[in-house]
Amino acid sequence: MYIDNSSPRIPPLSMRTPPTGTNEDTGQASSPIFSGNQEPSTSPAAKADAITGISGVKLSSEMMDQLIASAQQTDPTNTAPAKYNGILSAPERHGLDRLANDNNYAQMRSESIGAAPDLIRIDASQMPKNGGDPAYAKAFYERIDNLQQKTSEVSDKRLAFYDSQVAQGLSHAQVLANVMEFNANLSQDYWDSLNIGFDKSNQTVAHFQASHDYLQHAIDTAKLQKTTA
Repeated sequence: MYIDNSSPRIPPLSMRTPPTGTNEDTGQASSPIFSGNQEPSTSPAAKADAITGISGVKLSSEMMDQLIASAQQTDPTNTAPAKYNGILSAPERHGLDRLANDNNYAQMRSESIGAAPDLIRIDASQMPKNGGDPAYAKAFYERIDNLQQKTSEVSDKRLAFYDSQVAQGLSHAQVLANVMEFNANLSQDYWDSLNIGFDKSNQTVAHFQASHDYLQHAIDTAKLQKTTA
């Protein structure tokens, strides 16, 4: 299982030396391991806005919707609904619209997401401390080993599913939509188990399903536009 370089690397259980003493909490700094099915976020200053391309600017959702609506008036490939009341943000919807209409972009995203492993996100406060409780460290690493085995099994099934969709000759956007539905069909308990030390999971069944539904609608709309052009 791949672990993001920004997080502590977890060695196999056989190579670990249990610490001794007490398990002291040295702080609440987060050391996330982002899921392979979701891109790590960066600070506004480090990443340009998805719609405006401007770094360091955070627009309200209302302004985002206005920009999207304005773009629709001049961009015939943008298939976003005129009014949307779901859980996806305007930048997310804009990205899904691009997937439905940009085959090269859809290919890049489907290949990266279809073959990506699910990663475990761990808050730094949950990591065993040097000189900490050996029993805590043993239980922690056993939990990680079990999770890694589970995510490996799920990732293998997802990759096999992805390969089967590609073999059918489906479009890259359709393959990605089907992978989103695969993720939505996994239990929320599974996604929650990949987050250790966090109140909420950064992956939800509802979000996967909403993304699938929106992308599928965008794909169907793009097909209709081509047939009526």
